[in-house]
Amino acid sequence: MFAAAQQQAQPAKKPLHDGHRQVLAAVRDGRTSPNAIREATDYSGRQVYSLLNELVETHGVVRSAGHGQYVLTDNREVAA
Repeated sequence: MFAAAQQQAQPAKKPLHDGHRQVLAAVRDGRTSPNAIREATDYSGRQVYSLLNELVETHGVVRSAGHGQYVLTDNREVAA
């Protein structure tokens, strides 16, 4: 009963939009720094940081690996 209540209390995740998918594709292709992602996607640095933050905080499909690098997580819920 408690587990069911926890599931219902979780907010629905935002859907991924094209920007999220482009950033995910760049990370999958080995572009792990925001600058490399920016070059691969043609988004501004501010947009890349915003998209990365959403992918980390909201979607949980990317995580910071330290030293300004980002990697995919093992979260299989989101397919881009």
